[in-house]
Amino acid sequence: MNAWFHESPQSTIGEAEYPSPDMDSFAFSIALHPQMAVMYVHWAEVTGVDPKTNYETEVWQQSKLRTYLLDVPDDIQLLRQNIDNIQDWGIKTRKRKIEKLCTDYVERNHELSAKQRASASKRAKEAIESPLIKRQKTDG
Repeated sequence: MNAWFHESPQSTIGEAEYPSPDMDSFAFSIALHPQMAVMYVHWAEVTGVDPKTNYETEVWQQSKLRTYLLDVPDDIQLLRQNIDNIQDWGIKTRKRKIEKLCTDYVERNHELSAKQRASASKRAKEAIESPLIKRQKTDG
């Protein structure tokens, strides 16, 4: 795998702490021009938690990985290799993570739905058995 796929720990310079890229947010793009192709990587850095909303705040970054000259055979071959590496990473490593996240999400929502149904059923039963409703049934 190419060097741009390694995970780096958070770096520190002096007292300042800088977030490391979130590998799960990586996205790649290519800008094409008749004479060249430019490959970019985009990623999110979590910068903290917003105290008002309690959501993580992100800053999206972009970096140019390489420019490939389309009239140079070695550059064309390297571009194809890098695209293949990105696809391999996406199909294997990244796809497995996404599938697991989706499975966990569905299972968690299924559990929540079951709990919500049980809670709603319990509330309905309590409402039916409440003294006020029993009194109304016997009165009318």
